[in-house]
Amino acid sequence: MTKKALLHVDLQRDFFDEGALESKGSISIINKVNQLTAHAGIYDHEWITVFSGDMHPRETKHFDKWPVHCVENTRGAEFHPHIFVPDWAIGLHKGLGAEDDGYSPFDTKNVRIVLPLGRQGHYLNQKLGLFLRSLGVKEVYVDGLTLPYCPTAAAIGARGWGLKTYLIEDTTAALDPDNKETAIQELRDAGIVIITSNEILK
Repeated sequence: MTKKALLHVDLQRDFFDEGALESKGSISIINKVNQLTAHAGIYDHEWITVFSGDMHPRETKHFDKWPVHCVENTRGAEFHPHIFVPDWAIGLHKGLGAEDDGYSPFDTKNVRIVLPLGRQGHYLNQKLGLFLRSLGVKEVYVDGLTLPYCPTAAAIGARGWGLKTYLIEDTTAALDPDNKETAIQELRDAGIVIITSNEILK
């Protein structure tokens, strides 16, 4: 049986509607995101679930490019309150350094893996690709906020580790919804397989 990772990217308040870097209409992905998480929990012999999120310092070069968002220990960095985040899921904080953009959980220089999210304080300083390989993961399924930035970087990063990589289209939103199809085509061109959540939940 192939071990799979469900990688939710940046499901934090600041990326949803009315956040500092809102993706218009992003609230619409929540129900299916939660269904995927529940599905992975039921079939936990086959799946692991990772919630990756920005956790920026108050001062970082990243904010030369973007509005201030997802600063550690602020409301904007919290998961959206309607997102199901189970205690058994694995967390990953990225963008921790003042010189680090932290777009991809695979490539970023400063990451902090939380094992699991229900036990805050149990951290692992290891690259996500190595961590997933150590668990026998062969496939990664990416979704979240917002294209063409962090989910794009996460998917390309996973593929760079030799993992078969999928983007779940209907549980991923774009910063500019009008550009979503362009972002998805770029991922296809990079060898990422585009699927819908129903192909997992069936």
